Amino acid sequence: MPWGGVSLADLARGQFWTLFTHMFVHGSLGHVLMNMILLWFAGRKVQELFGGRHLAQIYVVSGLLGAAVELAVMAYGYGDTSTPMLGASAAVFGVLAALAVALPDDEVTAFLYFVIPVRMRLSTLAWGLVALNLGLGLAGLFWPASPGGAQIAWFAHVGGALGGWYYARALGYDGTPVAQRLQEIRAGRTPTRPRETARVRQTPAVIDLEIDLD
Repeated sequence: MPWGGVSLADLARGQFWTLFTHMFVHGSLGHVLMNMILLWFAGRKVQELFGGRHLAQIYVVSGLLGAAVELAVMAYGYGDTSTPMLGASAAVFGVLAALAVALPDDEVTAFLYFVIPVRMRLSTLAWGLVALNLGLGLAGLFWPASPGGAQIAWFAHVGGALGGWYYARALGYDGTPVAQRLQEIRAGRTPTRPRETARVRQTPAVIDLEIDLD
């Protein structure tokens, strides 16, 4: 905790490495398990669509932006500059948001209360989680006794999601389905706001032919 988490007080003491190390250390087994489940769910798809280098960059950019937002809120909202923040949640939220921008209409199964399966669009899941975190963060900011207190870095999750959203948009994704995006690329039309075309891995079609020789 003293060397891995990040806070404004740590940065003022010159511990700049904590800007990066906080994304890889956690407070409990449950903390790391939840983050890794979400990273496995969203990260492998992002790696397939964007490539491994972009996945790593989305993770780091989202983690940094999430930390910046959370530290600012802690300092100006709570007057706290010494409590360390740690965990991969902001980075993972960025990966999920980038996937939601690239594949907004893909359907996923979310488990309500970890029990009830609910089918929903990926964009609904991602932005619903962002809205929930924003609401809990604001509740904790204005009503400290509420469930959205300062123990969980709600605003880091929101900042991380914004980082992933911006990164995917900068690559040219604007919510257009991937199949339509590929048609545009093949037709020679440049994607919206291109900075670098995301690498999309296609699965070749397999045609099964049966020949009757009788």
